[in-house]
Amino acid sequence: MPSSIGCSISVEGREGGGFVVSGQPIPLGHTGRSFDSCMRGRQAKRLEEINRKIHRILRKLVKKHKLAEGKREKTAMYVKDLVEYLQTNLTTTKKRYTHGRHRIQLALFCQLAGFSGNRPQAPLNLRYRDIVVTLLRDPNGGPHRILIEFTCEFTKQFLGVKDANKFPLPEIIFDPSLILSPHVFLLGLIFADRAFAAPNLTSAGQLSRLDIRPGYQQLELLLKPSILDVPVFRKSVRTGYGYDISPYEPLSYATLLSLMKAVGVIAGFLQPTRPYCLRYGAGNEFNQSGAYHVFPNLLQSNIPINGQSLVGYLSLPNFGSGGPSLSCVRSFSVPC
Repeated sequence: MPSSIGCSISVEGREGGGFVVSGQPIPLGHTGRSFDSCMRGRQAKRLEEINRKIHRILRKLVKKHKLAEGKREKTAMYVKDLVEYLQTNLTTTKKRYTHGRHRIQLALFCQLAGFSGNRPQAPLNLRYRDIVVTLLRDPNGGPHRILIEFTCEFTKQFLGVKDANKFPLPEIIFDPSLILSPHVFLLGLIFADRAFAAPNLTSAGQLSRLDIRPGYQQLELLLKPSILDVPVFRKSVRTGYGYDISPYEPLSYATLLSLMKAVGVIAGFLQPTRPYCLRYGAGNEFNQSGAYHVFPNLLQSNIPINGQSLVGYLSLPNFGSGGPSLSCVRSFSVPC
């Protein structure tokens, strides 16, 4: 293949942005870089023009409707807030859902979003192919542990495609409350959808009776191939006898936002509760504690996840009273 061509391309030689071809040989790589640089420059000028027009229109709208010009406050939700929020969501009778599954989906979303710190759309677009359930043998001879891993592939890709982030969820066994245990809610949805490939694996009781083959340390619980592309969070649709959960349509961000705000009002929070509140809380903890590298390593280590090693969370200011963050669990042996 020749390393050069007999012409070069310029975007400045013709009025109106046309191309001019000259007969001067130039390397192919240099041609591509020059063309890319020129096009980026022209696009930047056009975008700058559009931005100026948009800002002029926005200023007129602000003046016309007497809107505030400052940025919206980024209110963070920490673990203490999340516990109260989840308890309100599960026990309140003041909020009516079109389908009972939405109540469970909202709780699971808050747990996954607060745990991972991802943008709301990442856990919201979770599909069953992104979830791996594994039964692990307890090295101390106790009951088998359940490891759930979920992968977020729907992260922001403005600067290019990013590597998928895999998050392992620890199984909280001896905690006095399971309100913050994603296992309970996620396995509940998996059983409700009959997603496991094994036809007789349809309840938590059957899951606890499973055994691992001698000589092996784990058993992966496969999901049905037909359900791998089905979203975990799905919308409700109107039917002839009421509402039912759509088999394939995902839950929209607008619906999730309205549900979160409604439950926040019932819980008595002073600030509106939005999905991004969980991300802000996680980000604050990561930035201030410096523990963003400790938590994933802690989960992947062999430290037992029980009432003795899972001791607490860091405290930071939240909606009104001091509270900890969901994203920085610490153990006695690992400083956070």
